[in-house]
Amino acid sequence: MQASKYQISEPVLIVDDKASIRETIAELCTELGLPSECATNGEEALAMAEDDRYSLYIVDLKMPVMDGWTLVPKLKDKLHNPIILIATSINDPNQIIDVMKQGVFDYIIKPIDPELFMITLRKTIEHIYLRRQAEHRIRQSEKELQSKLEWLVYKENRRNQLADAEGKNLVYNLKTSISQGGGLGNAISIIDLIEALSTRDGENYIVPAQMLDMLFENNKISRNTTDGLNLINNILGHGIKPADMAVQDFVHQIGTSLAMIIAAAERKKLRITLPDLHTTGQFQIDLKLLNLVIEELLVNAMKYAGAGTEVSLYAHITKGFFCFSVMNRLADNDPATIPTEFETLILEPFYRHAKPNDEFYDLERFSLGLGLTVVEYIVQKHTGVFSIHQMRDHTQEKPRDCVLAEIQIPMMQN
Repeated sequence: MQASKYQISEPVLIVDDKASIRETIAELCTELGLPSECATNGEEALAMAEDDRYSLYIVDLKMPVMDGWTLVPKLKDKLHNPIILIATSINDPNQIIDVMKQGVFDYIIKPIDPELFMITLRKTIEHIYLRRQAEHRIRQSEKELQSKLEWLVYKENRRNQLADAEGKNLVYNLKTSISQGGGLGNAISIIDLIEALSTRDGENYIVPAQMLDMLFENNKISRNTTDGLNLINNILGHGIKPADMAVQDFVHQIGTSLAMIIAAAERKKLRITLPDLHTTGQFQIDLKLLNLVIEELLVNAMKYAGAGTEVSLYAHITKGFFCFSVMNRLADNDPATIPTEFETLILEPFYRHAKPNDEFYDLERFSLGLGLTVVEYIVQKHTGVFSIHQMRDHTQEKPRDCVLAEIQIPMMQN
């Protein structure tokens, strides 16, 4: 049987008083590439768990010396968020509910069905892997948060209507230049080719279809550019219109909001992991604009993600801020890395650090290197912080370079 695509190196601790059960579970763990160790009762398991080196605990409920009912709360008191699976012969729904109330991740009915066990174990491994990624990112973001907040307060105090007016004039002049200049430079070259390769046939011209296809394609790109500039003008002109919203509701609607973009990820065989949030709270946001931010971050991540890799979306609340992150894994030897000295520069208008990428041009709202500039503007109007930087992902068997884009929006105080 194929090992799980989510690899974890720490062993599983199997706690059961029956040798046959321990051996069966250990063999199934081995098939998924998981090392395992065994304990015959809860007291023995508790001693083995002292150094917190196990990725997962599979615990029988009925054992001598110390049973599973007693062991589970002791593990939860001793360890930091242990992942526990209960192995039980109980199949009464009410008793199953009592089992889950112990705070375990899932349960396995005995006698063990290998196929069902594998499904549960794969799901558990994926949960452990994704949780570790999120915890790693949270630790990193918390270190940066305080210094960014101080800088944000300073910048917001300096921001005034004149700055907005300058932004409007900049975008307006650029839009006028593009529209009055006959479109982007490619159009001129394509029309020159059409003129050279076409032949006149009475009142008509015979033009190679490939040339017209190129012209039509260029027209779409040019239209996207001017539409994006119009959208920026509207954002600058009307500002944000915040309203109270529960963070859980915002996270819940993200999948629907991004449905078309997620479907397009298949072009590069990308896997999109949506966020999950169990913490409650309220914040004030302009839903339409904040969805635009998430959309832009996802498209940007998909453009520069390595083919066949995963783009992960995360959401959590920390120190009074709602934090939303998008992480894409780069292809090996990818030049689209972000050295520390460029992390601020890439937010500047019209700046491109990597070469242009048009794989998802039809999904892009903004071109000309303006996308991340718009993201920063909208986030700052929410009194928030935006950052993007490169990091090394060590959560997989083979470490890989990643790019992490993160926004932080203040929560409403109770």
